[in-house]
Amino acid sequence: MTSAASADSSESVTVELASESDDAALRRLACDMPLRGRITISLEREPSFFDAASIEGDRHHVVILRAPGSGRIVAMGSRSVRKVYVNGSVARLGYLGQLRVAPQFCRSRRLLAKGYGFARTLRRHDELPYDLTSIMVDNTAATRLLTAGLSGLPSYVPFERFVTLVVAVRGRIAKRRARDVRIERGSVETAGEIAAYLQRNGRRFQFAPHWTAADLRSPVRTRGLALSNFYLALRGTHVAGCLAIWDQRAFKQTVVHAYATPLRWLRPFVNMTAPLLGVPRLPPPHQSMDFAFASHIALDDDDPRILTELLSAARRDLRVADMECVVLGFTAGNPLLAEMRRRLPHRAYESQLYLVNWGSDRDVLSALDKRVSHVEVALL
Repeated sequence: MTSAASADSSESVTVELASESDDAALRRLACDMPLRGRITISLEREPSFFDAASIEGDRHHVVILRAPGSGRIVAMGSRSVRKVYVNGSVARLGYLGQLRVAPQFCRSRRLLAKGYGFARTLRRHDELPYDLTSIMVDNTAATRLLTAGLSGLPSYVPFERFVTLVVAVRGRIAKRRARDVRIERGSVETAGEIAAYLQRNGRRFQFAPHWTAADLRSPVRTRGLALSNFYLALRGTHVAGCLAIWDQRAFKQTVVHAYATPLRWLRPFVNMTAPLLGVPRLPPPHQSMDFAFASHIALDDDDPRILTELLSAARRDLRVADMECVVLGFTAGNPLLAEMRRRLPHRAYESQLYLVNWGSDRDVLSALDKRVSHVEVALL
């Protein structure tokens, strides 16, 4: 789709959907255009961009913009659609991610409008009128640009803060525990029971994923996650809690590029004291962060003691596997966040969740009831 050329070079940029033949270029773009902040990181997708994207939803598109002549990809953005719970019912929600723009085009409003205009055409009538997205709070450049109300872009409506907790596998854990439960591992035979439990708890939250037994068995939708990676807390024969340890390093990597001052100078001291405090170390630049996600969290009565038991069992196995950290994520309004911050030595990183409103109704928040929100950290 090509526009007439003008003095603004973005006018002659073409926009289209990426294909498998673009995989190497997309992976290179993800590596070469890191997210800048207090810690500059790249979210990489080796060895296959599209294999990594398969976990993000049952529909996935990557919109790319090419420079004229060379055909080089100068910008990209992805949109995935998945089933989630909204007001207690299953709905189809889009998620926007992987927005990357080459430096010479990063201030081009026309280029952004062209990309978003194309993304708008990918929407279907059975989807919610808004998408979800997340921006790190210290990524001020992206925040200013995308929330400026530019012509041609959907409106970014602030929804809620999201806090990621990075917990050392060998760190301390609170002693207040749920001694009336026992922990068992999941299996192929218990996939249906696990899915039913996740559905029963998921509908209590806004935006919690809707998981089926077929999803949990799928090598595509839950790539790298075996049912034996699930931990179940049982009271008698009743499931009282669930957690999975999802190691995505084989297809998704978070690589540290640089630390901002003064953190760059403080890193040796921070790492020297980290074992004493029970918190994760900060890896050197150009190294991938060594962590797994604590995903598929569901708890009867949102009992933090049960989550503590599940994490304790999982961390014992992670130590055997020589894993450095485990990552949990909660929205700011989830009471489990405050409990886990008290119970677990950690490093915290904050993002802002936005509802990206494609429709004319500006008040998308009023359609949501008062349920606590829960966004799956392993899918962001």
